[in-house]
Amino acid sequence: MAFHSRTNPIEVLNSFKGSTLVLPIVSIGNVPQFTADLLIHNLNLKSVAWLDDSLVHPFVSPVDYVEGNPDTSIQDFSTSLEVYHNKDLKLAILQQRSPVLPGYTTQFYQQVIVPFINTSGFSKVLVLQSKDSAFKEQSDGSLYELYSNDLAANLSRLTVEEQTTKLKDPKELSPIIEILVNSLKNPELGLEMKPTPSCVNLLKLLETEFPHTVTLPAVSSSANLQQEPIKIVVLSIYVYEGDNISDAQVFAQRVYELLQIPQPATWVEPVSWKGVYGSRDIPVGMEGGIYS
Repeated sequence: MAFHSRTNPIEVLNSFKGSTLVLPIVSIGNVPQFTADLLIHNLNLKSVAWLDDSLVHPFVSPVDYVEGNPDTSIQDFSTSLEVYHNKDLKLAILQQRSPVLPGYTTQFYQQVIVPFINTSGFSKVLVLQSKDSAFKEQSDGSLYELYSNDLAANLSRLTVEEQTTKLKDPKELSPIIEILVNSLKNPELGLEMKPTPSCVNLLKLLETEFPHTVTLPAVSSSANLQQEPIKIVVLSIYVYEGDNISDAQVFAQRVYELLQIPQPATWVEPVSWKGVYGSRDIPVGMEGGIYS
């Protein structure tokens, strides 16, 4: 796992301990990514680090910001796997802006995502996913699907419990979710899910160079650095692909409920959303017909 931060990496990793990580999966309509944007800009999360992006499609962009309030404290470009954090809320978001390369999904989660989660000491992981309503098999009208290793506690937080299908097996959500959840629950599935000797040696070196930082637990061995079982929550929403801004806002409301954070009266949207689905109203009438 390659972890890059703008400041002392040991301090950054230690700041994550006990926090909740929101992990948006690249899926239909990019609804999880839009939802993560809303969380980042409405909860004042700051960019603190980025992960190795060699297993996802290349991506780089200008830094996103809220109009009238540009954040000049962060770097001048964004990457495909960027980590945001709010220490006061004990909330982190790994914004994934680019899909995984074909054929590398398992490798990506086992060698990049799971080691990052375990090394950082997150207490809870909330995975967000969107699914195609056109392929919806249920006939009960459920808009959401929820999986958790603590299902009862998380389901009770949702105001739309009656619209939520409870799932007991992650493979019912998607193959990607099954890979991720099983990797988090069963670290013995492969050595690649444990910190490698080189990772351990790097942490030792950093501790030597920065002796006044807090020491990461279990850094002296190649055993999995995660000490406590991770609480896993997966929330899916069914959508049709198109203008999915409203879907993201609805989905963000559910995420706020699961995180037990008061919701804003109005949503603050970043400038990257302007014109994402076109900047003009749909033309109608003889003067503005389909050829205008």
